[in-house]
Amino acid sequence: MTRYQILSALTLLVLSHAAVGLEQTDRIRSQAAAAHADGRTFDTATGDDVRHFPPDPQVDFRHIQLDMRFDDPMTKSFACTETITFRTRELPLPRLTLDAVDVDIQRISDLAGSALTFRYDGERLTIRFAEALAASTDGGVRIEYTCRDPKDGMFFVLPDDAYPDRPLQVHTQGQTESNRHWFICHDH
Repeated sequence: MTRYQILSALTLLVLSHAAVGLEQTDRIRSQAAAAHADGRTFDTATGDDVRHFPPDPQVDFRHIQLDMRFDDPMTKSFACTETITFRTRELPLPRLTLDAVDVDIQRISDLAGSALTFRYDGERLTIRFAEALAASTDGGVRIEYTCRDPKDGMFFVLPDDAYPDRPLQVHTQGQTESNRHWFICHDH
């Protein structure tokens, strides 16, 4: 087999797999659309919910305060102490899950300063309370973290070789699912 024949065979193989994948995706979308058109909330073939909703917030957020420190904006980084106050909903709240992408969390505490345990996987932060917070009560957390070169949501306009006199600027663009890249929140 020549090199050309091998490349042709590989190309056909990749294209045929892509076509099968597209056919399956189209079939699934078609089934979901049919389920939705029939008034069903799920596809009987796959069990998937045909509706697309963001997750409900676990609490009623009252206020988010960001105490940000930009020691050297040229590094595109900052340190922050974030205070979130909220009111729990109708059920006790043992833990609070928030969105946070690529931040370095140093400490989390309740508003009285008592340390709280947490788990962070690089995208979601789950804060566990020492005891579940009672339903319909006020609560809050304080999160200390640093952020370096956020990928979205916060933009640094800095002087460079081409524009050495450019004024230093930092601005945010808080679109849905962008804020999580520079502050910790329910971002949907």
